[in-house]
Amino acid sequence: MNLQKITIRCCVCFLMLIITHVSKAHTMWIESSYQGHIGQEQQVKIFFGEFSIDMITPAQKWFSDIADCELMLLTPDGARRTLSKVREENCYTASFTPESEGWYLVYLEHLVKDLYQGMRITYQALSWVKVGSPTGLPDVPSPFSDGKLILPPQTPFELNTSAEVALLRNRAPVVSQRFTLTANNGWRKSLRSGKESGKASTELIFPAKYLYEWSENIPVGNDAEKVQPEHRSDYVNMCYFFSL
Repeated sequence: MNLQKITIRCCVCFLMLIITHVSKAHTMWIESSYQGHIGQEQQVKIFFGEFSIDMITPAQKWFSDIADCELMLLTPDGARRTLSKVREENCYTASFTPESEGWYLVYLEHLVKDLYQGMRITYQALSWVKVGSPTGLPDVPSPFSDGKLILPPQTPFELNTSAEVALLRNRAPVVSQRFTLTANNGWRKSLRSGKESGKASTELIFPAKYLYEWSENIPVGNDAEKVQPEHRSDYVNMCYFFSL
């Protein structure tokens, strides 16, 4: 076997590894601006794709039934309502108009109908919108079925400034929990929440789109809990987006 053939085979293997990684890294996220204003329409977008390489999947080609996800709004007074979404070429769009000061939470949670490589996937995505000058951080129960929630920083994300978020489950800090912060240019950093506070921070050193990801892959060993014979785990992926 000559050197050229060896090189070609190595390249093919490398590309296959990349493709495998990309297929497993697809996720859903919500994009909306951090700052909102009373009486002004707030735009919201839902995406599906591989965030780290800025690869967006066309909306008509989304996996399984994830296009049927329900987009929800939690208002400062605790009211919840469904936001109507419209399909665009690469995303779904929606909007709402804040009527009062406070924190607004746009979110979705979708249990995917079809298994993917033995995983039953639940996508969770959220976006916090701050309107006016509310006192303190949001103090609300998690709208997600597993009680998890990522709290935003008190002030907008800024370049060359540490961004701090907090991980909660059932309103209590989740301590020493690993999660990631990824930029859409391929940069990624592993974070761990504080041993007591459940908070983690990192300095933002370049403008980009960013995504916090808090993932859990729970093995399913009991046949009675499997939805299909090949069902091996329940994968839950929570995403919180922001941009600079």
